[in-house]
Amino acid sequence: MDLLQLLIITMGLAGQVLIARKHAGGYVFWIVGNIALMFMYHGLGQFGLIALQVANTAIQLFAITRWIKDQKTHADQACAGSATAGAIDPSFTPA
Repeated sequence: MDLLQLLIITMGLAGQVLIARKHAGGYVFWIVGNIALMFMYHGLGQFGLIALQVANTAIQLFAITRWIKDQKTHADQACAGSATAGAIDPSFTPA
């Protein structure tokens, strides 16, 4: 097993565990893994699979952006006027 495969496996599993624990940081691991997969697929000439990883990455970027936006709205409503309003809570679960 080479270093790239180890990176892909580690990123995928770490992302899966974090998402299962409702932690938005899991998307970051998935995105890093997707980018590593794109390099691997390029070396294999698998351009259709590169397109799939581009789509997956776009969806994950949308999801993490939405998660953070929803969390900020939730925090603003819960802590109106507080110094912690809008603070990022990575364990927040969007509705």
